[in-house]
Amino acid sequence: MVAVFRELAQDVISEMQEVGPSVANPDSSGTGNMPVDTGFLRASLQAAINSPAAGMQFREPLSQSVAYDPSPVALVIAGAKLGDAVYATYAAAYAPQMEEKYGFVRLAAQNWQSIVNRRAAIVKRRVNAALAAARARQ
Repeated sequence: MVAVFRELAQDVISEMQEVGPSVANPDSSGTGNMPVDTGFLRASLQAAINSPAAGMQFREPLSQSVAYDPSPVALVIAGAKLGDAVYATYAAAYAPQMEEKYGFVRLAAQNWQSIVNRRAAIVKRRVNAALAAARARQ
């Protein structure tokens, strides 16, 4: 259950972060809804347990691309326990306007049940494979 919970949190955040076509990047071949011009919005993602990250809003650096590093988010999720709430928030000052226009967060949330079904099937296959391997060793 812990594995499914953590993997679900990561899956939803990954879907939020999936790059897609936008006004700034109309030729994107991504399948998501995250608009990317410089990458600052995507890179401003913060994660925390049981309350939103207490970070401040940041302004985008001028004329500079920023890469998203998923490691800090993964570390937060790795520390989550059953019953915890994982919060993913964007520190970019313009994040609410971009969410309103592109819906990258709300569309990922609307896919919750399909994400749960997909992840549960993956974990079930892993468990069944481990059980089969254990039986074969006996």
